[in-house]
Order: sequence, then structure tokens, then C-alpha cells
Amino acid sequence: MRYYDNLYIENGTLNNISASVNTTRFAVGDITYQRAECAEGTYFTIELPTVLFLNKELQFRTVKVLGQILDSLFKRFKVKKSDHVMVIGIGNDGLTSDALGVRSLMDLEITEHLHKKGINRKNGRLSGFSSGVSGVTGLSSFEIIRAVTSDLKPSLLILVDTLATKKILRLQKTIQVSDIGLTPGSGVNNNQTRLSKDTLGIQTITIGVPLVIYVKHILMDYIGNEHLENERIASELDSLVVTLKEIDIAVNDFSRVIALAINHAVHGN
Repeated sequence: MRYYDNLYIENGTLNNISASVNTTRFAVGDITYQRAECAEGTYFTIELPTVLFLNKELQFRTVKVLGQILDSLFKRFKVKKSDHVMVIGIGNDGLTSDALGVRSLMDLEITEHLHKKGINRKNGRLSGFSSGVSGVTGLSSFEIIRAVTSDLKPSLLILVDTLATKKILRLQKTIQVSDIGLTPGSGVNNNQTRLSKDTLGIQTITIGVPLVIYVKHILMDYIGNEHLENERIASELDSLVVTLKEIDIAVNDFSRVIALAINHAVHGN
């Protein structure tokens, strides 16, 4: 269980935030996305018509939609090309289904080190690192991120993470973006300090993809909750988390899409 200690239930906090949620749905061809606004901030949920599985054309269009959403958030937060944007990969690279955040760093066009040397100033300022998981590092994501950001003082943080979902049909078919932050570990009842503007003092954008699901949530869709009320059964199911057969390809596809959309938002390419 420690390997999944950073997982976050997608859309999880929407059930706990302000009762007044203004939802708008948009369509970009066969890709749709929903914007849910509340007092705490904004959630975007991109819904794909099918999985990205080696589908280059759909991947390209998904990059454009995600890039447009990031552009709108950059504009809202007045992030300029001269501002330092830091991407943080949440999760565990040693476990494929939890490696989305770490893998997304591989396709980023990192430039902050060049800016410090006065090189390639035509692009934006982008840096990135992986925070690891507490079961491996002994430190919480919050402790590591706070230590780095308090010294380097970036203007914006982008957190990328694998999400747990409650609906099997949402596996590898949605991307969630939010400016509210996230609580690592809340997807597996191992809540850590929330990563947000309130706790870190820096505006955050989170990007996540649901790639794992509890077995109990699969069963609820087919046999109903009443059959899972037995305490022993419920306890055993709480420890069963499953993922996709082609998870390695899914992580590679989504991590590249996310990285390219971030590159677009930061560098304008």
C-alpha cells in the first residue's frame, strides 16, 4: 500500500466543496470538457471519445485541448513568459501505474538552467523534478516541495499525478485539471498535507489521469453497495487496487500529452 501513498481520488473534493457549483460543458470535435466553478476554485474534466492507445491523431488533438485549458489558467493567474514555472511529478517511478507524474517530466522542454546562464531567453522558464513517495524517501511530498520552492520561489507550480477513480468507464479516458490543489494519499486513506496555494504560498495547477480503481468500486457498479456491507469483505476489498492491462503504454501516452501541453503553455510552441 505504501507505493500508492500519493494517490488522489479524481474529482474527490467536489463532493465536499461549496454547494454552489457552476458547471459548463464544451465540445471540441469529439472531445468534450467540463468546467466546474465553485468558491474554492475551478475543475476542468476532459472526456475522450476513446482511449489514447497509440492513437497519434487523438493524442495531438488532446494536447491542443489541454493546452487551451492551461493557457486560460495562465492568463487568469497572469503568468508571463518571464515567470518561472515548476512542474512536479508526484508518484513512484518504480510502479508503472503511479509513474505518470515522473514520466511526464521526460518530455518537458526544461529551460530554467539555460535562463540562468543567459541562453535561449526566447522560450519560457520551465523547471521540473519528482517529489517521490514517502514510503521510499521517508519524507512527505509537502516537505520536499516546500523545501525546494521556498528556496527557488517559482511563480507557478504544476503538479502531475496518477488518480484513482470510482467509475471504471473513466479509466484512461479523462484528464482532470484544477487550480484547487490536491491532497496526496487521499485516494488510499493516507492523507498528507494538502498541496495548494494556501499551504505552499504559490499558485498551483494540478493535472491528473485516473489510471487505477478500487475493486470495491467496480463491484458496486455490478452488484450494488448492499452486497458489500459485510465488514470482513469490505476490509479485504479496501486493499485491492487494480489497473489496466496496457498500463505501460497508457502512462507513456498520457505523460507525453501532458508534457507537450505544458510546453505549449510555457513556451508558446
